[in-house]
Amino acid sequence: MPVAKKRSQKELSIIFHIDSGSVGGGIFLTHPEPRILHHTRKEIELPADYKPSQFLKYVSKTVALVAEDLSKKSISAPHNVYVFLSSPLSAFQTRVIKFSKEQPF
Repeated sequence: MPVAKKRSQKELSIIFHIDSGSVGGGIFLTHPEPRILHHTRKEIELPADYKPSQFLKYVSKTVALVAEDLSKKSISAPHNVYVFLSSPLSAFQTRVIKFSKEQPF
């Protein structure tokens, strides 16, 4: 008979939500019962001389600020981290990649 994996007392998870104007994040418990512990959202600050090629740089800085805020409020290391990208940062297409070699591995 297989032995069921015993879940820890508290399972901590983190969510990041990145959209075109802001980055949000939250810490929540998934076990024993779901509960939000802390959440935050920061605007992506773009300078007046902003170039679209620099967008990822400013998003990364904002993600780092949100992650720093969440780490200050965290009670332990997370078990899971989830990242959600909003349009236009995500592609809504399914891509299948096939890899094969003529010689056997």
